[in-house]
Amino acid sequence: MGNGKSPPVRRAVPALQPALLRPGRARAATTKAAVLGVWPGGARGKVMGTILTLHLQERILQDGDAIASIYRSLGTAAADQVITRALGELALVLAGLASQIRNHELQSTDRQLQKLRVMAENLGMKSLEGAAADARHCLQRGDGTAFAAIWARILRIARRSLNPDPEFADGSM
Repeated sequence: MGNGKSPPVRRAVPALQPALLRPGRARAATTKAAVLGVWPGGARGKVMGTILTLHLQERILQDGDAIASIYRSLGTAAADQVITRALGELALVLAGLASQIRNHELQSTDRQLQKLRVMAENLGMKSLEGAAADARHCLQRGDGTAFAAIWARILRIARRSLNPDPEFADGSM
């Protein structure tokens, strides 16, 4: 490092750590790794850096009042049927959206995302509602990178929200 400049790895790793490790956002496992390389000016060497493995921790927000009002107005048996049907329709909308997005057929995606948002709102699925609204916004702006990230978020939220296994239930309201 005879040219007086630090290797890029040495500067990049400490700068990333504070931003990535905010409490409640992600857990990180750190690993020391040797990075071999040639830097500008012909400097060669081995730099020890920290590699972070992030584990996403995303809370699923649900509003129990929406479901409770359906039960109050319809009664238990009818509400069970309505909610089961609504969840099935929501799953079908998600499957249709996934197919459209996978095939890059985005003509009606905006309308389908709006339908998903309204369905999630009616079922009190706040996280899914917000993610669908965010995806529509990115699609309307033409921001493909942000849309892809939010679509992945929608899939994570839907997987956790629609999974009947209680160990995946977040319990947050």
